[in-house]
Amino acid sequence: MATRKEVKKYTVDVAAHLKGFNEWWTNIYLYGDSGIPFGNIRFTDTLTDRNNQINPSGLSTMWAPVEAYNRVIDILRNEKPLYLWLYDSGRALLSTSAEPVGEEET
Repeated sequence: MATRKEVKKYTVDVAAHLKGFNEWWTNIYLYGDSGIPFGNIRFTDTLTDRNNQINPSGLSTMWAPVEAYNRVIDILRNEKPLYLWLYDSGRALLSTSAEPVGEEET
């Protein structure tokens, strides 16, 4: 089963610390209308031993490789509507809705 939450706003944290101090280098919090984050995407050097934490009624954490940061921030800046899908299996997915070919974001 999946839970879909619409992303309305986001904030970005970039860590400035010695390697190994935190598990992540960059963290993006995802917000709906309430102003309380319902999800975050943490970018790390390695996904080994990193499991998504799925909590449909609270804060869910999605892990991604640091190389994916530019693609994710581009999607957040340019796509609307945007959704975070949370699956009972532990999967998490950031996606758009079906859009017409050639549509321009205004």
